[in-house]
Amino acid sequence: MHKVKIEISSNRIDEPPIEVVYFGSMEEKEENALIRYSESELTGMEGVFTELLIRGDHLEIVRTGKVEARMVFKEKVQDRFLYAMEMGTLNMVLKTDKLHIHRTGGGYAIEIRYQLEIGGNPPEGNDMKIRITRN
Repeated sequence: MHKVKIEISSNRIDEPPIEVVYFGSMEEKEENALIRYSESELTGMEGVFTELLIRGDHLEIVRTGKVEARMVFKEKVQDRFLYAMEMGTLNMVLKTDKLHIHRTGGGYAIEIRYQLEIGGNPPEGNDMKIRITRN
């Protein structure tokens, strides 16, 4: 297990990005990696634990704690999931348009372009970049 820095930049298409930095751990086995970190008060998600599971051609983001959700990012694939919060549960649909997972020395660089539909509303385009580096 390695200590890692996780830098995430996320935005709706044509809007400025929101950038956050976390510190967590990473375990690797062959083509797979498991990155774990705790969300912060700054994002309004204190009490939420996040796992990034890199599995060859796709990425899973699993949230537990005050939020329960499992999102699967796989290019050209649509994923339906429930996003459970203390105040209720939302149905969401995630369609990954583009996913690039690059191995970089001791970490990863991930780029995702996806559409997210929340509670039946029209889907919105989003870009996310995740950079994972060993501490």
